[in-house]
Amino acid sequence: MSNRDTIVFRVDGNSTIGMGHVMRCLSLADELRNRDYHIFFVVSDNYVTGLIQKRGYDIYSLNSCWSDYSDKVDELINFVIEKKASWLITDSYFAKESYFKSVSGFQLAWITENHPDLTGIKVDLFINYNIYMNNYQGTYPLKNYCLGSKYALLRKEFKGVSSKHGENILILTGGSDSLNIATLIANALVKNVGYTNKIIVVSSSLNPNLKKLMSLSEQITVLIDVEDMADIMMNTRVAISAGGSTLYELAACGVPTITYSFTDNQIENVTTFSKMDIMPYAGDFRLDKDAVLERIVNHANRYCGDNKIRLNVSDKMKNVCDGFGASRVADIIYTWDKEKRV
Repeated sequence: MSNRDTIVFRVDGNSTIGMGHVMRCLSLADELRNRDYHIFFVVSDNYVTGLIQKRGYDIYSLNSCWSDYSDKVDELINFVIEKKASWLITDSYFAKESYFKSVSGFQLAWITENHPDLTGIKVDLFINYNIYMNNYQGTYPLKNYCLGSKYALLRKEFKGVSSKHGENILILTGGSDSLNIATLIANALVKNVGYTNKIIVVSSSLNPNLKKLMSLSEQITVLIDVEDMADIMMNTRVAISAGGSTLYELAACGVPTITYSFTDNQIENVTTFSKMDIMPYAGDFRLDKDAVLERIVNHANRYCGDNKIRLNVSDKMKNVCDGFGASRVADIIYTWDKEKRV
């Protein structure tokens, strides 16, 4: 594969939609770069420019509306044509049918939580790595899909990691945490969990509530813009996390995890983990935060006090995700392109 072969990612991240879309695209981009692709990122604004450039990627801003992917789609099309890209990979809840019709002249991949039979959208490669897609039976040829947790788009640090079962309690809310959930959980754990080891909150410089987090008790440590998340997770006894890609990172590390939700798109993911008896679901913070906090405390006390329970659930989690998902997707794209050149 020549290093002139180019792939364009169309994705956004901000304090409203979080950073998960960008992070999983970066994971796939890293694997594609290892296969000699030249990668460009196209974004709506400059919110994530620094993050993407720090990973060594070229970036182009449309200065468009991030919640409307039809906005300035003609400029995106011209950019893809100019770069002679072999793929346009899109990751957004705001990429609608009209957007995909506009870019239908390119080879398309879509990273999404949608169910492919319900979208009415035709793409060349459909990627949904959530656990609820593990046993999906679709109406389209499965060669067009990367479905289920074996395709989770994680960073290379999560490939084949070994469980260490550390001592910390870890709180994860995503990059922005506009609802200040981390503070609520941390305070509840300090007051009500008998296990007294350190509580770690992982957050982002994009979090508007950082001052509140930093003013919490000495028992709570706040880490900002962590780069080696696997190392943090490997020193964790139990984690509390929202739905999203973080759950697959925790699964790859075998960290017993309690989940919660605060957006609609998280619910199917966390409830599936719960139904499979892998990660207990504490509920939706938008509905009854006090009830959610009470369930989190109860589950945390149970996990922290019983090594047998933790080891059992850790084994289940490792079977969900091995950390090689981004490599698998990159191999499919690379092989597809290679076969077309024969």
